[in-house]
Amino acid sequence: MLSTEYGRLRYLLGRYCRGEVDGISVLLTGQRGAGKTTLAKLAIEAAMHDSEHLIPLPVYLHGPTMIDLLARGKAPDASENADGAKPEKPCESQSGSMSIAAIIGAVPPQGGETTRSDVGSTVKGSDDESVESKEEAEQRDADERTKEQAQIKDGAFRVILTELYRCLSRAMYEAWLNALDESPDARRRRHELLELRTHLDVTLDRPTDVEALRSIWERAGFLHSGVAFYLSPVRDRGSPRASRNLPVPAIAGDSRDQGLREILALSACANTFNVILGKPKERLRRAESVERERLYNLKVSRPEKEGAKSGEEAKGSAKSSAEKLAPAALGVAAGGLALAGSKDLGTTAMSVGVGLIVWLASFLSVSYNVRRQVSKKLDRELDLEVDWSPERIERDLPILLKRVKDAGFAPIFIVDELDKLSDPTRKLDQFLHLAKHIVTDYGAFLFLTDRTYYEELLGSETPPARIGGPMPLAEANRATPPQNGTAENNPGDEGSYDSYTSTFYTHRIFLNYTPDDYRRYLFKLVDDRSWAPEEKRRHKLGLLAWGTILVYRSKMIPARFNRRLIALLNEHGEFSQEYRDPSLPLNRHQNEVVMQLAVEAIASRREVQDRIREVPIYGQYIYDTLYFLSYLHEHGRARVADPAGQDQFVITRDRLKDYLKYRAEDGSTRWNASSERYQLLTNDTVEFLFLRVLREYIDVLTEPRRHIGQYLNMRISDLRNRQTANAGMTFNEGMTSNEDLDLWSALRLALDLSPLVTR
Repeated sequence: MLSTEYGRLRYLLGRYCRGEVDGISVLLTGQRGAGKTTLAKLAIEAAMHDSEHLIPLPVYLHGPTMIDLLARGKAPDASENADGAKPEKPCESQSGSMSIAAIIGAVPPQGGETTRSDVGSTVKGSDDESVESKEEAEQRDADERTKEQAQIKDGAFRVILTELYRCLSRAMYEAWLNALDESPDARRRRHELLELRTHLDVTLDRPTDVEALRSIWERAGFLHSGVAFYLSPVRDRGSPRASRNLPVPAIAGDSRDQGLREILALSACANTFNVILGKPKERLRRAESVERERLYNLKVSRPEKEGAKSGEEAKGSAKSSAEKLAPAALGVAAGGLALAGSKDLGTTAMSVGVGLIVWLASFLSVSYNVRRQVSKKLDRELDLEVDWSPERIERDLPILLKRVKDAGFAPIFIVDELDKLSDPTRKLDQFLHLAKHIVTDYGAFLFLTDRTYYEELLGSETPPARIGGPMPLAEANRATPPQNGTAENNPGDEGSYDSYTSTFYTHRIFLNYTPDDYRRYLFKLVDDRSWAPEEKRRHKLGLLAWGTILVYRSKMIPARFNRRLIALLNEHGEFSQEYRDPSLPLNRHQNEVVMQLAVEAIASRREVQDRIREVPIYGQYIYDTLYFLSYLHEHGRARVADPAGQDQFVITRDRLKDYLKYRAEDGSTRWNASSERYQLLTNDTVEFLFLRVLREYIDVLTEPRRHIGQYLNMRISDLRNRQTANAGMTFNEGMTSNEDLDLWSALRLALDLSPLVTR
């Protein structure tokens, strides 16, 4: 069953998958049984089909287990160390926001210390009892609250990361099956790839490392192309043009390292998962040595010592006579060249001097050796003990979410069953206060809860009566009735607070369905291919009547609608023999059809629709009020007073108030008249519901021919106008505008609009 809220949620998830926003947080609320979980699943499935960018990765989380310490059993205590040593003394309370690393070491009071703090209570259970001061009591209370907050956040992040790793592993496992059939990069035969896929599944079930994952991807041939985007939907399935959304979209990164990003995401999640499984230890050691040496040598021959012998006599160990005379010969040659062409004695003397200098330099170079050496050496050793403590979970979560996105997935966390919390408002608000920086900026989070939390949230935003806001019922009951009969706002307790969660949620969705949504859903379920052409109109008219009856019986709650519908079917999913006659609903149950049409006639009025558009939960109040008479009748709350045996109902404003509170809790006994959720039920609202909704509904049942006839005529006229503007458009599933117009016209003629109630 689809609604306007479905389209809105689908749009929000589409923006997230396209990378237009980094994160969204959506509050999805509604009456119990309204189909919140189903709506979330349908919207995610549609986002999977529509997205040509990141692949939606749904991660379903059980709200009470994630948030409530009692629901998790033994709360995780990060102060316990590996060798079981006693924890340290509780840490001092700190002002402002505090990270989990600073508060994780806090522990409950030890020994004979008290667990609660009141002025005048004792601190130690010894003979020398000392009275605890007010400051000490407040300090211990602050420490206990700090410890509880640390446990809530630590436990919640553990649940989130555990489910993220499991869902990512499951998605990769499923992507492998598609990739081994379709990827052109697969380098092994199918049975080998299936074996590798099984090996991958086993590997991901236990702590793994990047080397093992890289080996599997490389052996299969997916190291660069990857497998994730083989989960994208197939276009034109069943036709020769069937294909997937390949290649890798630009938002995910370069297609040539897609496989490497997948390995990185899995490995990063697995490392954090190790912290959750146990207490891993790892030490990295790195040694580095640098040696530098510089030599300055002048390699020349040295004169042999007397009696010394070389090891290579074959090559000549001593200098030959020619070698010994070489310096002198060089000197004479140099002098001869200088003397050539000159008869001057001075020049001759200079030439001889040059020869002697050359000979002397050569002799010295042969006799002596000069050497210079410079040497430097550097040694460095680094020991690193890797931090595998639980505190790293909070630090790693943003990085993990980014790496999962880089691998091509858009994680969507569905936090369900929040209405099962013992104190949903306080505990959910506490969690949001601790985790807002994670939840709103790095992923998509859908919080599913019932209308109770939504009403309290809106009530917390209502301004108090003393500054001009509307008077809630809790104050109105204590106030003195005004003499002139008009509602006044008397000063009193504020009764409300500006909750920080009012700005936490990116979007709020209160799930409301219209009667036409239910009828379209029923037409979609029924297979009409076996109907004879001449009987098709008659069967569809009966189906329209049954849809209207089921809406009335279920009071527009999807879970009840399905239960009522299944009660009409046999084991083959067909209408049972006793309900198969299409004329049955209009003959035997026509009063229910008329009463439901009366509900729709009131709800379709402009002033009612304006209230619903302004605050969606007003729609729930309005429909609850319209079904008040049905509730009284079904539960035998009428009083039989006249001899004719007619049911007489006594309806007052107070009875309507109590009924609306009861409906808000869906029959639960949790409600408290002073709760913030009833801030919305102001005197003006109750007066509107009593006079403009309930009383006018009774007027419609008193004169159905006039009011319901007018409503049906207006609806038929609207269908005719739309038929003219949009010829052939489908308004109901499986029906064109012509058929829709024809069926409502036939229903108008088939109804007996006699009065159903009398004043």
